[in-house]
Amino acid sequence: MNDTTHSRLLASARKLFGRKGFRGASVREITAAAGANLGAVTYHFGSKADLYAEVLDRLFDQLASRIEQAATGNAAPPDRMRAVVAAVFGFFVQAPDVPRLIVHLLSLGTAPPEAILRHLRRILVAVEGVVQAGQARGDFRPVEPVLIAFSLMSQSVWFALAGGTIGPVLFPGVDRDALARKIEGHIADVVARALNAGSVAP
Repeated sequence: MNDTTHSRLLASARKLFGRKGFRGASVREITAAAGANLGAVTYHFGSKADLYAEVLDRLFDQLASRIEQAATGNAAPPDRMRAVVAAVFGFFVQAPDVPRLIVHLLSLGTAPPEAILRHLRRILVAVEGVVQAGQARGDFRPVEPVLIAFSLMSQSVWFALAGGTIGPVLFPGVDRDALARKIEGHIADVVARALNAGSVAP
């Protein structure tokens, strides 16, 4: 029963933190949504802050693992970078509370919590490896890998959040899956143009 309660608390916290942010989501709301008593957060996690940290840790671990998997392999670096874009955007589409959590984090204007820093470093290492491999082959021009990582992450967050709102206006009659593919392709093309060895450096 404890494991079940633990899982329910994580699920409800993830949704409420995504919807309201850390400050806006109360322990009372989280426990009520999980069907648990008010003391369950303290019992299972220690505090609301510790619960928040575990939610972030689990989500960003999943994201980093997907990116690492996409970034490795024998495919050419441009194909691996497209796979990275697909991994990032696909994860955000499947887990819409994650981009909302990221927006709430950014709105705080503070450094990322330690719970996600190690996963962000994993993401940067993975993207940097693809960029360096592409530069070694002459596929990619000299660029700062961290800015490429930031660009593809920020675009994916924005489009994952806004697609459901602006998609039907800009692309009426296009279903959700087709719209997601269209947006993913756009992000991949933007990143590819930024990396292309034939493009002019800013």
